[in-house]
Amino acid sequence: MLRITKYIKKLEKFDIQIIKKENLGDPFKYRRYGEKDFEIINLEYLNGSKIKKASFVLKKYFRTDIPMILSSDNSFREIQFAKSKLMSDFKSFFSIPIIDVDSEKKIIYMINKGDELKRFGPPEIPTYEKMSILVSRLAKKDAFINRNVEPFLGTYLTWVLNLKKLFCEVCNADESSELYQKLKEKWSWFENGVTNFCKIHGQEQFDKLMLCYDKVQKDDAFFKQAPYACQHGDFFFSNIGFEDDMTPVVIDWENVCYGPIGFDYATLLDGMPKLDFAQELPNIYLEYYNYYSEKKIDRKYFDELMLKLSDRIFFFTGVIDNIMLAYSDDSSLPENVKAQMRKEFIERVDTYFAAQ
Repeated sequence: MLRITKYIKKLEKFDIQIIKKENLGDPFKYRRYGEKDFEIINLEYLNGSKIKKASFVLKKYFRTDIPMILSSDNSFREIQFAKSKLMSDFKSFFSIPIIDVDSEKKIIYMINKGDELKRFGPPEIPTYEKMSILVSRLAKKDAFINRNVEPFLGTYLTWVLNLKKLFCEVCNADESSELYQKLKEKWSWFENGVTNFCKIHGQEQFDKLMLCYDKVQKDDAFFKQAPYACQHGDFFFSNIGFEDDMTPVVIDWENVCYGPIGFDYATLLDGMPKLDFAQELPNIYLEYYNYYSEKKIDRKYFDELMLKLSDRIFFFTGVIDNIMLAYSDDSSLPENVKAQMRKEFIERVDTYFAAQ
């Protein structure tokens, strides 16, 4: 509370008096898989004779959860990001609502941007204006923030292999494994979903999926030759909003990493509905990236990079989403919807496997 009051005093430049405090629950419209706790604090305060309102979010890290294990985050990366120069670099392109951190208690203090987050993403179809703003800023970000100067940054290359390890943990069902016990306790839907996958499709299809991970890893050599930049690492619509002046708001920086240019761009497009103007977006990215970067790239190389990044993202978040929504007993989706998802999932796996 003291940190929030200090922030308001700095913002108002005058002494204030808190007259009302209200604690509420989770503010965000969509949240995946993790164990972080969120709390809203709404305040009313006196600034002279005026009553003003402010709303804040506390994000609390109580433990290293499965998503942090998957992204190789063993040091509470988002908290370190919030204290680093890297956050101020990213603020040149995005509004980041983090105002303070408590490193000891593992708490991040943020301005509540719930309303701004509702302005982007499904079920609303993204507009050309919003997408062009995001794509151009991602391109400039990739051109400028292109050095790995922070020791806490992870590399995205390990994430897919870490997911394969979770599959192996379920298959081995080693009760003495600490990770397996954690999966059963915290990600029971994953264990159940993988088990159902094997029941529905059989061991041969499961082995094919595992072989796909080996094939995905072969692209590492290609990625290591690509220009690299600092990446948000989870640039999905649920983490993006817009201010009144159309400045993009971006939250959830726990996957911030150092990876190939275009990684955030590819993540943004992943799972998006079909856009009438989709064919224009690569041109926007290339126009801005090549204008600001010393390392020019052409459309052919960019298309190949995006294809490989798309595969990488599918075999990470795409697989996780399908295990949770299409195979897990925890899924609340209608059976016909789950059946269609499973059909499309297997088709994607088979297509990738056959092409390699």
